[in-house]
Order: sequence, then C-alpha cells, then structure tokens
Amino acid sequence: KNVDNALPDSITEWGVLAISASLQTGFCVAEPYNVRAWKRFFVDLRLPYSVARNEQIEIKAVVHNYGSDDLHVRVVLMKTEGMCSVAFKDRHTQEVSLAADSSVAVTYTIVPLVVGKLPLEVMVVGRNNAGSDRVQKFLRVVMDGVEKTEVWSAVLNPSAEGGSQRVLVGKIDLKSVVPNSVPETFINVRGNVLADSIDNSISDDSLAALIRMPGGCVEQNLATITLPLIAILYLDRTNNWETVGVDRRAEAIQYIRRGYENQLAYRRSDGSYPPYRSQGASTWITAYAVKVFSMAYSIIGIDEQQVCDPLLFLLNNKLH
Repeated sequence: KNVDNALPDSITEWGVLAISASLQTGFCVAEPYNVRAWKRFFVDLRLPYSVARNEQIEIKAVVHNYGSDDLHVRVVLMKTEGMCSVAFKDRHTQEVSLAADSSVAVTYTIVPLVVGKLPLEVMVVGRNNAGSDRVQKFLRVVMDGVEKTEVWSAVLNPSAEGGSQRVLVGKIDLKSVVPNSVPETFINVRGNVLADSIDNSISDDSLAALIRMPGGCVEQNLATITLPLIAILYLDRTNNWETVGVDRRAEAIQYIRRGYENQLAYRRSDGSYPPYRSQGASTWITAYAVKVFSMAYSIIGIDEQQVCDPLLFLLNNKLH
C-alpha cells in the first residue's frame, strides 16, 4: 500500500515508522526510515518579541542558499494592513545575489500603526525557475507610551489593632493616559520581604517560591527582583528547570524585566536611588540596585548606562 503524505514545513530530518497488523501474524514494526527535508534555498523572517505602536523598527529577511551554485533571487515583503513601510509600494522588490552555501540578510524599515498581532509575509523567487519560498510570522504590537507605576504601601499589624485591621486604599488619579489603554491594579500582601527570602531559601518549595511578581517600594521591588534572579542563575547552572517547570523560566524573566522597569521609575538624574520617592539618595539602596542589575545584565539585556551611572554616583559620594 502506498501512502502519500507531505512532510512538515521544516528543514530537518524526519523519522518514518511503519506498523502493520494482521489476523495471522499479529503486529509487525518496520525499521525506522529517516527522510531529510531539504530545499535549495529558503527564507527566514527575524522579528523582535514585541514593539510599541508607532515605533520605527528594522526587520530582517534572511535568505539561505544551501545549494552548490550561486543564486540570484527577488525578495518581496507583502503588504500588511495597519502597518506602514516603503517596501509596501507597488513593484518594490530587492534583487540579491547569494554565493553557494551562504546567507544574505535583507532589511526592511516598518512602522506598526495598530495594536495586536500583525502578520508579516516575505516571498523569495529565484531566477530561471530556481524555485521560490515564502514565510509568514506575526509581529506583536503593544501600546505605545511609557509604562508608569504608582505604588501605595501600608504596614499591616493586626495584633496591635485588637486582632483586626482595616486599610482603605484611595483612588489614584491617572493623568496623561494613552487612549485605548487599560490601566491595571495589583494588590500584594506579604510578610517581611527579606525574612521571606531567607525562609524560601530553606523550604521544600524554595525554587518555585522564588518566582514571583515584583512590586512595592524601592527596597521591596529590589528584593523581589532578586528572588527570580537567584532561581534563574541557579537553575540555569544546574540545568534543573524540570523541578519547577520548564515554562516558568519565561515567567521568571518576565518578572525580572517588570521589576527592572519598576525600578527605573525611582532613578534620579545622577543615577542614584532613594528608599522612597520623596526621600534623598541612599548609598546602600543604590549599591543594592547595582548588584541586582549586574546579576540581571546577561538575562534581560540591561542598558550598561543603568549600571555605570549608579557606580559613578557611589564613587563620587565616597570621595566626597
């Protein structure tokens, strides 16, 4: 019996396994047969994880030539609604030449105009019937503007209030809100943050407990950035993410990035950080921020200036 099936759209090697069954002989399993899916040339579209609406970015279409001969191809970026680019103009194509066993990157400048997942499609056509390829990926476009966090903290001590304590959180007056954006509110209730760090480090579920959403004042935010940082650095080194769930690494990175963005809201022009927004600069809080940012540098790609400026502040403050 002949069975016709198309291989998945991927340049790789696939294993084919055949199983037969009959009333006389039962089951029979054949030796696996490996099939290599291969194309003379193909295109890959490189996109960032996300971009802001109205942000001008460059994307790359990388054309790979796996053949033994040089190729001349035409690269076309298909038009996408809700996105602006000179490449969308009629008859706008790019001709590129590829040496055998080489790759060429074709760049396009685009500006997304709407929020959401926008499709981007690139088509490559070779000369003299050399074949063609196309790929479609989705670009995640988020709301433009600068995310700003307003933090309100209160100390809860019910034992000093007769066993019950009530705290009223007032309404926050939001100003300069980007149209069509939706503000979010989070409530965190926790014990002493630094004491929690010590307890978590010796508990049975210590590694999973380290991955939590940052928030609070400057000190609290730094402490809760440290928790997922410790988890990532340890689990990456020991290659032991299955103990807490492989998918939780992305969650931990998201929390670190969120805490980093929260921390920058407290940064002063001289690179220092105060304990609270209304107070003066603190050398130990600033040193703590430098330590945390240095640890996170290789994980979320922190701007070097955000590490150097606080270091210069500490150096100048020590000299004076």
